[in-house]
Parts: sequence; structure tokens; C-alpha cells
Amino acid sequence: MYRKKIPEVKFPLFFNIILIAAVPLFAAVPVSGGDATIYEAYRENLDKDREQAVHYAEMYLGSLEDGIADSVSAEMASFLADWWGNEKFLFSKAIRWEEGLLDYYIREDNPCRIAETESRLAGLYYKTGYYHKTLRYANSARYHFERCEDTVGLLNVYNLLGQVYFVCNDYRTAEKYFISFEQGARARNDSVMLVRAINNMSLLPRKRNDFEKARLLIGKSIELSKSIGDSSLFFRGYLNLTASYIDNPDTLGLKMMTDSLGRFSGYASTREDKGLYYYTIGASELRQGNYDRAALFMESAIKEYSAGEFFLQLRSCWNILHTIYRHLGDMPKAYHALEEFVSVCEALEHNNVFLQLFEFQDSLILHNQRETLIKKENAQRITWITMIFSVLVAALLLVLYFWRRSVKMHRREEELNNRHKLLELRKIQQYRLDRLSEEVLSDLDKLKKEVDDDSVRGSINKICHDLQNTMKNEGDNFDASAFIPDFNNDFYARLLKDFPNLTLNERRLCAFLKMNMTTKDIAEITRQSISGINKARTRLRNKLGITGGGVSIQEFLSKYD
Repeated sequence: MYRKKIPEVKFPLFFNIILIAAVPLFAAVPVSGGDATIYEAYRENLDKDREQAVHYAEMYLGSLEDGIADSVSAEMASFLADWWGNEKFLFSKAIRWEEGLLDYYIREDNPCRIAETESRLAGLYYKTGYYHKTLRYANSARYHFERCEDTVGLLNVYNLLGQVYFVCNDYRTAEKYFISFEQGARARNDSVMLVRAINNMSLLPRKRNDFEKARLLIGKSIELSKSIGDSSLFFRGYLNLTASYIDNPDTLGLKMMTDSLGRFSGYASTREDKGLYYYTIGASELRQGNYDRAALFMESAIKEYSAGEFFLQLRSCWNILHTIYRHLGDMPKAYHALEEFVSVCEALEHNNVFLQLFEFQDSLILHNQRETLIKKENAQRITWITMIFSVLVAALLLVLYFWRRSVKMHRREEELNNRHKLLELRKIQQYRLDRLSEEVLSDLDKLKKEVDDDSVRGSINKICHDLQNTMKNEGDNFDASAFIPDFNNDFYARLLKDFPNLTLNERRLCAFLKMNMTTKDIAEITRQSISGINKARTRLRNKLGITGGGVSIQEFLSKYD
């Protein structure tokens, strides 16, 4: 009779725990342009009649030409978003006011408020199945939370991202965010966050059919929520545990869990919790083959969910209810359930499109993150290259400095060695001269004693006197012809490579000039005339190819150091 293919009955019972905190900061006076009477009526009804307060708040904001433009209108919009989203579960209306708030906070350039509003918008879009918008707002909120250093807000975004990636079947990315959320909860020693983290982590082993590990994690979350006295988390944990028995049929265990869950029905405080409670019991009864009881609980779940915009949950409920009534043979009710199922599916016909948009949005975000990472890596690479280049330049300059210093020290050492050799030669020549003079004086003294002629003896005395004076004067001079520099060092090797025809005297003259000795000093040491030394210098300049008077021989020789 029914040719339309009915989707396979599945029980995707996972729990999405999203922290939504909207704490109104009531202003004292309305902004100019707003109706003060309406504003006062809104303030008066906040505590005694919230529905009337909603009516006046919408009337007040609707009368503003510029929309949300100050803290007063922002407080009203926040109140309305909280009312429609958390009390009436009409998420589309809540989204309208949250988006108005976001525009206002963007104009005010308030990153912390932007982050909070985007986080709430991401949660609302998640509940309505607009996963691509969930991803966009969640990633933007994460950026702003990081700027504000709001760890709690950032962790809640991680939790939401884990949930949306899980729903979109990207389990690896979901696990990454769930782990980040759990690690953050442990670092903060936040028990409430930790319960939520463990509860969500149990989704992954359930997806891999590792029900033992999943139940172990859920058991930990239940015990922890019990220890902190949080009945809402405790109740969600029990629902999650029951769902694991539905996924993995265990008749005895499932019956025990269903009976136990009935004792905690009073913990369901919101329509969402009540709907999930009835849905879980109904799915459990269906798994056990109790079709009549399953139908009753599914009808109750539909009643709760129909009070809000729980289209995803309603689709699942009507699908299961159609299967139940068809099995019971109640075709009118089965047909009605099918009609409702199709109606909800038409409302959610965009869902597959949104999944594709989510995948595209995810790819776009990953692409942007990859580009940002590449730019960051390139900047770091340039920084490292600059640092390495600077170090190399500094090292090169340091090496050059020490090399020049070493050359100077080597040159000074060479000059000292040459001077030392000159002094040694001088001592040796002086010693030989003294010995020779003493021998001559001794011989003359003997000769004087043997001579009787006074004139001859006077001549001998004069010779001895002149010889003694000569010895005294010659003590300051020595024969530098014996001085032969060390031609094996680097200086002479480079010089002789360019000028191999230099004579020994010319090389010796180069040594004297390299020691910065003047022409007069060289003449005295070599016992030559100044004019002779000047002629030797002129011949040396010509042989070295030094023309003009701009460069001295000393300057020319310095380039061979």
C-alpha cells in the first residue's frame, strides 16, 4: 500500500550539551528615540509577567529606527533571545535577536561580546541543522575568545565543534575537539565541564560499536555528576547509558536500564529534556517489542517537541511512530504519522544542502588556516634566514677582525725578530772588534817596550790612543751586511713571487723600510752614505714599478703583509 520508501529506523541518541549564558545587565534609562512608557512597562513586568515583558520589549525595539543601538536596546535583545531560545525553544526567533546583537557589538568593536554572541548563534544554528553556519560562527567565536583570553568560552566552542563534526560524520576532527575540551576541563579542574566532556567522548566508541568502553565512560560521567550534585547532568548521563543499550540489544540490561530511568523522570526540567526522555523510553520499549508502550512514549515525545522548533527530533519520532503503527496494523495512524514525517522532511529538505555547505565551509576554513600557517611558516623562515645571515656576517666580521689582528701581531713579531737579529749581530761584531782591538793594543804595548827611540814610542802611543777612540766610536756602529732577513715567511714569499729578480741588498733594504727605518738610520747601520741609500731606494722603486710620489715604498710593501 505504501510505496514510499521508509527510512531505516535508527536511534541517534547523543546529547549535545551547550552552555548558553545570557545575563542581562539592566540599564537605568532608555535611549532617546525609544518610548519611555513602553520601556517602564517592560521593566515592571520582568519579574511578575515575563510574557508581557517580551511583548513590551518587542514593541519597544520595533519602534526604534536604528534598531539595536545602545546598551538599553542590547539588554532587551539579549532578554528576547534568551526567552525564545531557552524558554520557548523557538530558535529562529532567538537567532533574529542574536544576529541583531552581533551587529551592534561589531559596531562597538567589543570582541568579548562578539565572541559570546557568536558562540550562542553557533549553538542555535546547530539545533536547527544549519551546520555550515554553526561552523562559521563557532570558528569566528574561537578567534575572538582567544583574543579575549576567555578559556571557558573557548572550551565551550571546542565542545560544540566536536558535536557538529560528529553529526557531519567527521569523527577524527570531532575526536580532536572533544579531547581538547576534556583536557581544558581537567586543566581548570572544572567538574561540570568534565562530565560533559566524558559524556561526549562516549559517542566515539559507540560509533565504533565498542559499547563496553562507551558504557565505562558514561559510568564515569554519571558518578562524577552524582558527586557534584548536578541532577541535570546525572539525568543526561542515564539517558546516554540507556541509549547505549538500545544500540547494542541486551534485553535484560535494556529492561533494567528502562526501569531505572523511570525513577528519574522528575529530573527532566525542560521540554527538550522531557522530549528526549520520552523518546529514549519509547525507543527502548520498541527494541524490547513493546509496541503499544513504545507508541505512547513516542506520542508524548512528539507532544513535547512540537512545542518548539525541534524538527530533527520530530522527524525521527514520526518515522519511528509510523513503523510502530504499521506493525500494529493501525493504518490510519500509520498514514497520519507518515504524513507528518513527510511534512517535517519537507521542512528539512534543505538538510542535505546544508551538509554540503558544511563540507564546503569546512574546506574553506581549512584552506584559510593552511594559508595562514604557510604565511606564518614563511615569516618564521625569513626570520630564521635573517638571523642566520646576521650571525654569519657577524662571524665573518669577527674572523676578519681576528685575522687582521693576527696579521698585525705577526708583522710586529717579525719586526721584533729582525730587530733582535740586528742586536745579536751588533753584539757579535762588537765582541769581535773588542777582541781584535785588545790584541792590537797588547802587541803595540809590547812593541813600545822594545823600542828605545822616543819619537817612535810617541808614535806608538798616538796609534794606541787613536785605536782606543776608534773602538769607542765604533761601538755604536756595526756591519749590517751580515743581516739577512728570514725570506721564508709569507711576506717575502708573496713579494718574491711578484718580483723574483730582487737582489739580496734590495731584499735587505725592503726589510729595513718595512721596519719603518729612515734613510739616515739605514745609512748609519749599513755604514753607507745617505746619497747612496737614496740611490738604492730609487732603484728599488723603479724595480717595484712605483711611479710618482703618491705612494711610498713602505705603503707599497704593506699590501704584501
